[in-house]
Amino acid sequence: RAGFLPPDRSDIMELTSILDYLFIGYGAFFIYEWFLVQIKRRPFSAGIILPQDLTQGTCRDPEGLGRFIAPRLLMEGALLVGFGGFSLLNRRLALLGFWSFFILSIAFSVTMIALYVATVKKARRFWADSGEER
Repeated sequence: RAGFLPPDRSDIMELTSILDYLFIGYGAFFIYEWFLVQIKRRPFSAGIILPQDLTQGTCRDPEGLGRFIAPRLLMEGALLVGFGGFSLLNRRLALLGFWSFFILSIAFSVTMIALYVATVKKARRFWADSGEER
């Protein structure tokens, strides 16, 4: 089998590296939003983490929303930056094997989805009518 060459995985590696950089970028943006909300006391721009039907203009309590969402922005931003950075390091230094990293990736994805769902569910109370608490 002199003509047989293993499949080139460089395209897949480049794609996952791009995803890692996107994770780091989004995480940095979440941390920047946390800084604006927590330190600069600017209103939270709802579009970053909440569904499009929940807009800043229709929010009942923008300041309360900022206090509620700030720790979640910091936590999700840190998770994104941490996972993206670790993934880049793992790709370069082979710190974890394939299956270990796959399990870590699944755990990261489930955690991010759970945080998002919990945040949206609890944040809707800032848009609910005064008699309708969810």
